[in-house]
Amino acid sequence: MKTTAHAQAFSSLQTNHTDKGVYQLAHPFQLDVRGIVGVSLNIRRVMADQLDIEIGSDLAILNGLDTAHPKQFLPLARSRIITHPATGQTLMALSYPVAVGFVPFGATLSDGSPHPHGGTGFGISHVNAVPCTSDGSLIGQGLTARIEGKGVGMVELLQLSYNGCEFRIDSRNLLDFNDLIPGWRFVGMPLGGFVSEGADGLLGGICAAPADDPNALGRAGLVRWKRVEGAWRAVEFVPVGPLASYEPSVVRDTDGSLLMTVRGCHEYSAPGNAEALAEAANMNHIRVWRSTDNGASWSLIINEKGKRVCTTVCMGMTAGGRPFVAGGPYCAKDRMGREIGKDGHSDWMRESIVMWPLSDDRSRTLDAVVVRDPRVEFPPPMEGSTWWVDHPITALLTLDDGRPHAVITYRVADYLELMGKASPTPLTGSYMEEILD
Repeated sequence: MKTTAHAQAFSSLQTNHTDKGVYQLAHPFQLDVRGIVGVSLNIRRVMADQLDIEIGSDLAILNGLDTAHPKQFLPLARSRIITHPATGQTLMALSYPVAVGFVPFGATLSDGSPHPHGGTGFGISHVNAVPCTSDGSLIGQGLTARIEGKGVGMVELLQLSYNGCEFRIDSRNLLDFNDLIPGWRFVGMPLGGFVSEGADGLLGGICAAPADDPNALGRAGLVRWKRVEGAWRAVEFVPVGPLASYEPSVVRDTDGSLLMTVRGCHEYSAPGNAEALAEAANMNHIRVWRSTDNGASWSLIINEKGKRVCTTVCMGMTAGGRPFVAGGPYCAKDRMGREIGKDGHSDWMRESIVMWPLSDDRSRTLDAVVVRDPRVEFPPPMEGSTWWVDHPITALLTLDDGRPHAVITYRVADYLELMGKASPTPLTGSYMEEILD
């Protein structure tokens, strides 16, 4: 099991946005069974005053995995100026990565009949509103700036279609967190792909019980999507992870079961909440849950302590049918020997990405396979900084040869540029590689 180590796929030079930005997270998905691929690329604002100032997403349409010659780039989502519905305060609604669930054009059901929703899908993104001036300039320290009155939690839902030639955004709706899934408050996004379940689709999500508190903690789980009256709707949520778990990803195993992994929280994410603090103790664990009844119930099958850093992890599947977990390996020091984090441990360092294959019986992980290690592959970053490589996202894509191909995407950036203290480096961008069995 290895990767092809393709070069950088998407850079700031290609960004289709009026503000200066750079591509970072990438969600790949199948557009057409004949080998046309879509990649949802989020855009991070350059020289922002804080981490995670995101300003929209573009869609790259590719012939197979040819990232060097995209067929087309299209705007997918954009940040926008809005007015606080209660206070009238001017806000910038920052648009975060768009996760896509899509049934490819030309898809069939398990019995070989045409899929009733082939060529349609949806995009979903978290929208976070922060104070700004009338011309869109952010006020204060970005995401930490004060919003007067009750916060504004929103999710943007896009209805998408592709007819074999043209991609369309048929509609877009900005929804309150309470209005996406009946009986739940949707508070966080998945990290990973869409799994077909007959005519329906399954995607991860983070939900909390409906509450007046906009900061109510949720837990990672599985969202079922149905196409109803010409539009994809979230109709059901099944909790899987503990309270304060987030960024779930799900794949279907070779025996038909579902596998999910989640990211755990930091202690500072929920001060004073005993259940969330208990979850923080698992933040360096590799955990995998399995469902043998199409997501109705789940059991924890892997729980390995101290293997990974507390950053994003993603469940993946190779073309040959080997599930794996991708993420950052645990490290106690950065490249300069600095001990970072509580008790000298680095719970958040992002200096490399590896894949942990699962054993044949799915009871444990095997030896890690390196995907990218900038500490040895890249020149040294700026003085006093480190390379960050994170947010692995995986997909199985059928190309024009008719066979499945596994890919992994991730972002690369210099820590100082993420903090708004430096411009992007020549190596900054969104990367995509094929995984070979």
